[in-house]
Amino acid sequence: MSRGLGDVYKRQLLLCRYILKEVPGHADTEILMGRIYAWNKEYDKAASILETAIEKYPVYEDGYAALLDVYYWSEENQKVREIKTRIKKHNIRSANVREKIKRAEEKLKKEQPLFESENIGFLNFENDDY
Repeated sequence: MSRGLGDVYKRQLLLCRYILKEVPGHADTEILMGRIYAWNKEYDKAASILETAIEKYPVYEDGYAALLDVYYWSEENQKVREIKTRIKKHNIRSANVREKIKRAEEKLKKEQPLFESENIGFLNFENDDY
C-alpha cells in the first residue's frame, strides 16, 4: 500500500473511532470500520468486527451484506451457511443480501469436488426399491 493510501486508511479508522467514542453503538460506523478493514484485505479483523455487529444489531441488513462481502473476498464462502440461518431467523429479506448469498453459494458449487473423500465408496440405497 502506498504511503498516501496508508494515511487515508489510518484517517478513516481514526474518524470511525472518534465517532464511536462520541456515539457508542453507532451501527453504521461499526459496519464501516469492518468494511475499511476488508477493503485493505485485513479480512480477519473485518469479519470479527462485522460478526460482532450482527450480534448487536441482528435485524440490520447492512451488517449481513458487509459480512457476506468479507466472506466472499476472503474465499470463506462456506461460512455463508452459518450466517444464512441467522438471516432467515431475523427475517432479512433484502434483495442485496439475497444476491450475495446466491453469489457465495454458486462459487461453492463450482469449488465442490464431485466426490469428497468421506463419501467415496458409500452409496445410500435406503430409499431405493431394491
